[in-house]
Amino acid sequence: LKAFVDQNLDPDGFPVTVRYRIIDVADYNGDGRMEVAVHAWYYEGGSVILLEYDGTELVEVLATGCGS
Repeated sequence: LKAFVDQNLDPDGFPVTVRYRIIDVADYNGDGRMEVAVHAWYYEGGSVILLEYDGTELVEVLATGCGS
């Protein structure tokens, strides 16, 4: 899947480009509902985020990564 780019601002107003790519969709916790694994990265680091749909939006349930 093609990554998309968000333009966010940190508290000091410095523009930070964060890229996201969907890695996998699977039932990671065995509850019968699918979760979405996403790779997120920017110029100083990266992370993997696990998202779950709560009926209205995707909610972060687990994340790990490194960087500043």
